Amino acid sequence: MATDVAKNERYLPVAMKKDAMRLWLLGALEHAAMSQAELGRRLEKKLGSNFDRSFVNKMARGGRGIRATELFAIAEITDYAPPEPALQSGIINNSQEASVSVMVQGFARAGSWAKSLDLPQEEWKEIKITPVDEYPGLALHGCRVCDRAMDKIYPPGTILVWVALADTREEPISGKRYLVRRSNEDGSAHEVTVKTYIVNSSGRWLVNESEDPEWQGALHIGNDSDHIEIIGRVVRSIREE
Repeated sequence: MATDVAKNERYLPVAMKKDAMRLWLLGALEHAAMSQAELGRRLEKKLGSNFDRSFVNKMARGGRGIRATELFAIAEITDYAPPEPALQSGIINNSQEASVSVMVQGFARAGSWAKSLDLPQEEWKEIKITPVDEYPGLALHGCRVCDRAMDKIYPPGTILVWVALADTREEPISGKRYLVRRSNEDGSAHEVTVKTYIVNSSGRWLVNESEDPEWQGALHIGNDSDHIEIIGRVVRSIREE
């Protein structure tokens, strides 16, 4: 079956309802008598991205969105027709959803090394936000800012909504803000902070944007001993009254 692999590297402009996505993907796997692991391997070979069974499993459970390139690649690999107009009656535009839920259970605090990066469970909070159209179908995570490292933009108490780079599979973009995790040498403790990612002639930097001179500064990316990992991109911020 010949299909046009879409050039658009973003997610589909419409978000398939989770049940429709799950059923279509399961139908494709059944049609091809193919396992999730095998589909993951073939997607990785075809698209050059880091796929594995867990990505396919998330799609099959309706827990992850699907890119246009992925949909057409799956259709071609399994020889299973993409959703027809009849199925597309079960597709909704993301902007038509009134709200989505985000659980705020993490915290961002520079200099606070801990085994767990979650707030105490009694401090977890579910919030409702309008959909993030740039990443339809992706899991949204919430954390609370607990330091002054970015107080020009995110004062303490600000809630940040973020998407994991493991899900978006995109490279960090200069000028955007990201959740950054640092681990100690043996990996037994971590800290999570929010930084502005900057690329310039001197390299890649994670920059604090603070009013307080004590919190101002930048961290150069490239020193392996720092065990730095950019884990997610901030897509929404909420300041509570």
